[in-house]
Order: sequence, then structure tokens, then C-alpha cells
Amino acid sequence: MAAGFLDQVVMDLRRQHGDRLEDLCVVLPSRRAVVFFREALARIYGKTLWAPQIMSIQDAIRQQSGWQFPEPLRLNFELYQVYLQEMQAVNPGWYEPFEKFYPWGEMLIRDFDEVDKYCVDTSKLFSNIKDLREIELQFELPPEDLEALQQFWSSIRVIQQDDSIQQETSSEVQQAFLRIWAILGPVYEAFRTSLKDRFMGYDGMAYRHLVEQLESGGFILPFRQLIFVGFNALSVAEERIIAHLLKKEQAVVYWDAAKAFFPELFPGETTHWGLKALGEESGRFVREFHLKWQHLSSRLILQELSDHPKTIHLTGLPSQVSQAHHLSELLQGRSIQPKELRQYAIVLGDEDLLFPVLYALPDAISRLNITMGFPLRQTVIYQLIYALCQLIRKSAEIPPGEERLFPYQEILALLDNPYLQQMAPQKAMAVRRAIVQRNLLLVPEQFLEHQQFPALVAQFFTPPSRESELLTYIQELFDQLLKEAEEKGYTLEAEYLFHLFTQFNQLADMLVVYNTHLSIKGFADIFLEVLKKSRIPF
Repeated sequence: MAAGFLDQVVMDLRRQHGDRLEDLCVVLPSRRAVVFFREALARIYGKTLWAPQIMSIQDAIRQQSGWQFPEPLRLNFELYQVYLQEMQAVNPGWYEPFEKFYPWGEMLIRDFDEVDKYCVDTSKLFSNIKDLREIELQFELPPEDLEALQQFWSSIRVIQQDDSIQQETSSEVQQAFLRIWAILGPVYEAFRTSLKDRFMGYDGMAYRHLVEQLESGGFILPFRQLIFVGFNALSVAEERIIAHLLKKEQAVVYWDAAKAFFPELFPGETTHWGLKALGEESGRFVREFHLKWQHLSSRLILQELSDHPKTIHLTGLPSQVSQAHHLSELLQGRSIQPKELRQYAIVLGDEDLLFPVLYALPDAISRLNITMGFPLRQTVIYQLIYALCQLIRKSAEIPPGEERLFPYQEILALLDNPYLQQMAPQKAMAVRRAIVQRNLLLVPEQFLEHQQFPALVAQFFTPPSRESELLTYIQELFDQLLKEAEEKGYTLEAEYLFHLFTQFNQLADMLVVYNTHLSIKGFADIFLEVLKKSRIPF
């Protein structure tokens, strides 16, 4: 069998550098690729030696910055402080609570990250553009984008008078857009300055910082050479970093490419399956970058896709469970030996298939490498906390002093949760049946108190009525849930609860550190948003 791409890269490194690898740094697109490159290095050399630094490009750039990279939640709090200052500078007395800013802040952070990774000129991007003509002059946009902008701009109908913007519409959304757009530039600059002063940053900021340092001559490479392996599409920042190092003869880049991507290198050869046309699309980035840098240390590792026959079977199945069981049958039919497992990959079209596939795998497969994180929102524990947060939100709407009546949907969502049911199966079903039989659209709190639930289950039906009690209530509930899971040996559920508890503690800590107030509804909303994005690493 022909050597794979990574094996060929390692063999070329051995020809170029022998055993002297310790002052090199191999940079790959992802952390998963790092694992396989290390295996290829051990396989080709077959002996003990000082290995090069091997890391993903994200880790490499983070390391060179010397900064800390806070979790997205903390970045949002940092941005909120800057946003308040800038808005109040132009609108004295203006205030927006964090719970309203949070989704807007998430979007801004993503945009700032992209702006920096693509080295966009922010003086133009965030300039006070007052009409469509300015957009047309500053940015080359496709016709469909210009048409959409024309429709949007006609709805705002702004005119310039004495360097100020006057709205001819009373739309609150349009006015908010113009007000926010006017301060995006100062917010962007102040946010970056605030982070940099405390040696913190986000990825795009580190990418742009390294580009500026390299191109200004203010950065000394701590390695003899950087080896870029297996990249395809590059952001503008990545392209400029690699281009600069190539020109300084401080880098080598290896491309994994099919022969069909470079037909001019093989005149007279025919390609199967119309691969020439395929190569023009799928290999466009590799082709463009290599042709641009071919006079430098840009090296192709070419593969012939048609060298070996391909066998493809397609099976149509209606459900996830049937797909998982069919996969198990395919694997059993192959009688795979443990040492051969590394040659197989199961690629899921839908991450919801992960657990059905894991449960359906043949017993002979006892070890496997899961390279994806599992979304926490797909666990019964998340559904339990989600139902609790919905009940908390509803309880916050009840005026103080009034009898607490909970919508039946929230109560039934808790009673129907499989994890809560296993803590009190008979009682949960009995209470559910009583609510349905009595046709209780609003369930009195006293009715729930008289049901004699186990203490832990009863806690779910006594949400706090005051904001000052909320954090203590949730913390005590998590403590009890974790204790219960550990005592009963629910290993997987304990792991889910641990991740949920970690996210809760981060949010609670940020509220204290940044002295930020949240309403009960606001806390529940943000907590659920944070949990929706959480993934459990395997």
C-alpha cells in the first residue's frame, strides 16, 4: 500500500533534516491532525529521538502571543463593560442590562474575530457610512448584496445634515442600528486595548497581532523552521503569516493534493470521473496557494485518486436506530481485528447519531477514538435543567405576595423527565395523573408541597421568588444532584452534571467579578444559552 500523506511528509523531513528535529515546529490545521502526525513520526523513525514541537495552528498562534484566552462568556462580560462606556459617552444616562446585551455581544465577538482573521481595514469597515453610494465606493459587493442593501437603506432613509445623521423613520430597530453602528469602531478599538492591557485576547486578535509583528520585523521566530502541513483554505491572516515566513526561508508548506488539481504537470494523462473539473473546484485553494508560492518552499504531495478501485454501497434507511443497527451489521460482517481498527472511520452525517451508534457497535469493538464532542443539550440532564429554568422564569412573573400558580406545561415537563422519574417513579406518575384528571391549567404551589416528594425532587417544585435566593438555590440543587448520581453509580449522568455545574459556576463567578446584576428571567435565559453551546469532550 502506498504511503499516506503524513507518512510522506515525515519521510521528506527525514531526508531534509535527519534526526535533527528538536528545533522545528510542525503546524497542522487541527488538534486531531496532531495526534495522527505524532503516530506517523513514530512509525517512520521507529526509534527514540527528540521530536519537533507539533501543534495546531490555533495553539501555535496562541502560544506566540503570550496571552490568556478567556472562555466566550468572560469575553462577553469584558465587551459589555466597554460597550456601556462608549454608549454612555455619546448618550449620557443611557443604560442597557447585560441580559439584553448578551446575544448582541456574542454576535459582536464573532464578527470582531472574523474581522481580525481576515485583516479587514476597520477604519473603513466601521466608518460612519451615511449612504449607499459610500458603500458602493468602499466595498466591491456582488449585485445581490447591493440589492439587499438598497432595500434596507431605503427603509431607513437617512440624510446627512451638518455631519449628523437624521432619521426620517420612527422605527426603533432602525434607529438602534444607526446608533450602534456609529460606535462600533470605538468599541472594537477599546475592547482590544482593554484585553491587551491585561494580556488577554481572542483568536482573531492573536492572528492579526502576529501578522503585524512579523511584517514590522518585531518578532523573532523561536524555531529554526516552521513546517505547515495539510492546509487547504486559509484566512487572510494565515496566508500572510505563511507567505512572510516562506519569503524569509523560515517555513516549508506541504500540500495534500490530487494529480487532477495540477493537470499541467502531467500533460497527456487522462483523469477518471472528470477529475479535472473536480480539481478546479475542490482543489482551488491548494492550487492557488501553491502556484503563488511554488518558487519558495511550497511542496506538493500528490495522490492519484484513481490508482485504487473504490467500492461504494448506498443503503437507504428511515430512522437513526435502523442506521445504527445496519452499521453494526456491516462491521460484524467484516470481522475486523483489533489491530485493524485504526484503518476504519465512521463519519456521522448528524451528531444525534453518536449515542445510537455507540450502543449498537459490536461487542468485539471495545476501544475506539471519538473525535467529536457531544452536545450537552441532547442529554436528559440538560432537559431537566431546561425544564427547571422554564419554571423559574414563570415563577419570576408572579407578583410578590400573590399565590404562586405554575403553568401545568412546566410542571409536566419536570414530571415527565426520565432522570427525575427514576428518583420517584411512582410519585411522579401519580402527581402527573392527578394534574391531568383535575384539569389543572395552573398548578398551586401548595398542591405540590402536599405531595410528599423525596427531598431532592421537592426542591425542583420550590423555585425561589427573590433574585437574591437564585444562585444559592441552583448551587444547592446541583450539589444534591451530583451527590445522588455518585451514590447510585450514575457515571455518565455525573459527568453531565459536572459540566452543567461548571458552566453555572462560571456564570455566577462572572456576575461577582464584573459586579453585574441579572433578573431571575435574565439569569435563566443566559444560563440556558451558555448550556446550549456546551459540548462534552470524549
